Amino acid sequence: MKRPVKVVTSLTAAVWVFTASASRSCGFEDPNGVHSARAMIDWAYPKSLHVTSAVWKAQRDGVIAVSKQRKPAASFLGSYGTARHLLRRLGERISPYLTDPAKPSISLVLIGPVLWTRYTASGPGREPQIHTAGPAKGDAVVVTDEPVIEALLKGQLTPHEAESRGLIRFYGAEANVQSVRSLLRLVRPREADKNSPSY
Repeated sequence: MKRPVKVVTSLTAAVWVFTASASRSCGFEDPNGVHSARAMIDWAYPKSLHVTSAVWKAQRDGVIAVSKQRKPAASFLGSYGTARHLLRRLGERISPYLTDPAKPSISLVLIGPVLWTRYTASGPGREPQIHTAGPAKGDAVVVTDEPVIEALLKGQLTPHEAESRGLIRFYGAEANVQSVRSLLRLVRPREADKNSPSY
């Protein structure tokens, strides 16, 4: 039996509200609240929390580098700067291709610290909006983590490999998800990225 549209719509709205409220204070600000924030995201985006175990396995197998700064809470402030830097670098790679306002905006969350960032086709220089309250309506949602972004930027991992290994997950309308997949395939590493030290 199909669920009534009204119930589905209400549930979708509730999911968004809970996810947004959970993301207002990320793990860099509130290390003690990050576990419940991740649980809410996993509730809103089923199996998104599996990204954390996929990252651990990929690091164990040497597929991606171990983040040197993913340490105790005392280093969170420094780690926030590192995360911002990686997210900005990703924005630099995709902004030349994110030019059509008709295409969906992208809300990407680093599941480790629960840090949300939006990439849109509008705004000054199409700068990424880092540390947002969560996705806006109609956004394509991407769940991943810092070591994965770093590996993608360095060309050590392709978006297809990352998705196959469960290191990145997409949510939203199928057309929007396909649009983001196509966009990420256009990202090419720069020489400076290939030779940069791991974080």
